[in-house]
Amino acid sequence: MYTHLFETDEIDAIANEREIVPPIITWRTAYVGGGDTSSGFDDWRQSGTSQGGSAGEGGGGGGPDKCAIYEKTVIASAVASVVATLKAGDILLVELETAPRNRVVVKTVAGAVVGAVTSLRLVDMIECLKEKFAYQAEVLSISGAKVEIEIKPA
Repeated sequence: MYTHLFETDEIDAIANEREIVPPIITWRTAYVGGGDTSSGFDDWRQSGTSQGGSAGEGGGGGGPDKCAIYEKTVIASAVASVVATLKAGDILLVELETAPRNRVVVKTVAGAVVGAVTSLRLVDMIECLKEKFAYQAEVLSISGAKVEIEIKPA
């Protein structure tokens, strides 16, 4: 069943038998978490939050070297059976998966996928990984399925 909620202007138009003029709505799509970034919309990143930070601040160098990314984040879609094998201090590999879509993942040194990377600098990270730039992630803490990591150049 389809239900339509009427706006006040619509009710007034119906009551007075006038044409209903829909409002103009505009939006921009942001691609978060990888995927197709060909639209160029990456303005979802807040200016200043990802530029010029130092290690431990969650930022990265946005100036001459966009690939110098240092960021603390939490692994998304963590695989519980793999997380159970981790401990604080472990070093993970940061890699780009391209099928079925671009996605940055962290893996154990044995190659088991731990989960996906979420980052304010994900677009830059994907570009850098495509250019064969290497990153690693250190496990900072584990609480249930929540795995906090720090990403940095390898």
